[in-house]
Amino acid sequence: MQSSLNATTKLALAGGVLAGIGASACCSITIHKALEKVPGVLETKVDYDHKTATVKYDSDKTNPSALVKATTNAGFPSSLHGGEKK
Repeated sequence: MQSSLNATTKLALAGGVLAGIGASACCSITIHKALEKVPGVLETKVDYDHKTATVKYDSDKTNPSALVKATTNAGFPSSLHGGEKK
């Protein structure tokens, strides 16, 4: 049974993190894997071009702060996109 507490949030990845000579698809894969390890995450989509990650999650099991922490711990600092509440 799917939880009725599903939520979606968008993270803004730090400006220079995905830009530059060393940037590649592996950055997106690392971010995707870090987010999927967070309990309660149902789906992730990393947009390399726009430097964002959209995450669908069970709000009963996790929250946007945990998602920000996961990307930061993976070496890709992020913040909530567009002033979303933590």
